[in-house]
This record gives sequence, C-alpha cells and structure tokens, in this order.
Amino acid sequence: MRITSTELENNPKFRKIFEISHEELILFVSDHVKPDNLPMRLFYLFNLPVLAFIFYKIYFILFVSPLNWWYLLSVILLSLVLFAILVIPLHELLHALAFKFLGAKNVSIHAQWDRMLFYAIADKFVMSSREFVFLALTPFVLINFTLIFGIFFLHSEWKVISVVFLFFHLTGCIGDFALLGYLYKNRFSKILNYDDKDLQMSYFYEELKP
Repeated sequence: MRITSTELENNPKFRKIFEISHEELILFVSDHVKPDNLPMRLFYLFNLPVLAFIFYKIYFILFVSPLNWWYLLSVILLSLVLFAILVIPLHELLHALAFKFLGAKNVSIHAQWDRMLFYAIADKFVMSSREFVFLALTPFVLINFTLIFGIFFLHSEWKVISVVFLFFHLTGCIGDFALLGYLYKNRFSKILNYDDKDLQMSYFYEELKP
C-alpha cells in the first residue's frame, strides 16, 4: 500500500533531506547542470550528437536546399509559435498522464510566465525514485524520438519545423534531468518525494537504515 505524505512526515523511519519552493526551480536547475552525475552525462551525451545533426541540417537547408532564406525564416518563426502552442503543453500533458498512470489523483499543470517555466505536479502524491524516473523521462522519450523520426522522414518546411522543435525541446528537458541527477547522487538511499500544491513546495525524504 502506498504511503501518504502525512505518514511520510510523521514516520520516524523517514528523514527529510531536501525541500524546494517551486519559485526556486530555475535556481535549482542552474546549480545542477554540470555533467558530474550519470543522468546529466547521458543528457549531454544524447544532446551533443543531436545538436550537431541539427546544425548540419541547418547548414544543408541554408546552403544546399532550394528553400528561399526569407521563406526559411518565416518557417522558423512559425515553428517557435507552434512550439509554444503545441509542444510545451504536450510535454506537461505527458507528465500529467504519467502521474495518472502511476496512480495520482490530484494532478495539475502550472506556469511561471515571467520565467517561462512550466511543470506538472500531483498534490501530496508520494513517489519512489523509480517512479520519478518514469515520470521525468516519459515526455523526453516520446516527444524527442518522434521529432527525430520527423527529421529523417519529413520534407521541406516540415523537416525545418521538426529541427526547431527538437532543439528547443531538448533544451527544455534539462530541468527533468537536473532532478534525476539529484536522485542519482542519492541512489544508495531509498528516496521518496511529493509535491504540495498549496504551499508550492516539493519535498524529498530518505528512509533511514535500521
């Protein structure tokens, strides 16, 4: 049976090791982007070849493709608008669906417009590290591999749109990997975490060894 947030707080078997306000998420991410752990190394290992391929495609489009430069610029601008309208909501929707798949009831999506930060939370839903990995990687895997498929098999402006989408989505996934990196650094402990919607806080607990 899944432990509740109240039980987690009051059970002496667990100790709170970290808490973070959702207002400070960007600061947390900026402090955890170094490739000093396996998830962040994998993030850069995956991204660098993809980004190299993106720049190659941009070079091809600019100097080899018959597409007009002004037309190309208009497609890129359109891609940015479509990314904000389609991909960002889809990313958070996939997080929300992953929460639901894990059994969460009270799931919501939030935005900090001044920071261009978007995130899904499940109020007081306690998760294990393994469940958090599933939650974090769901949109990364589904969206990025769909876009890579589009780059290989679509043509003309649709290929450009896929390239732009992939570039910005890869960048946007760094917050998920920063949190995975934090969990990896504590991989030898049993870590549980939950979000508090009203307080706009996230809490991480470790199970004390007997």
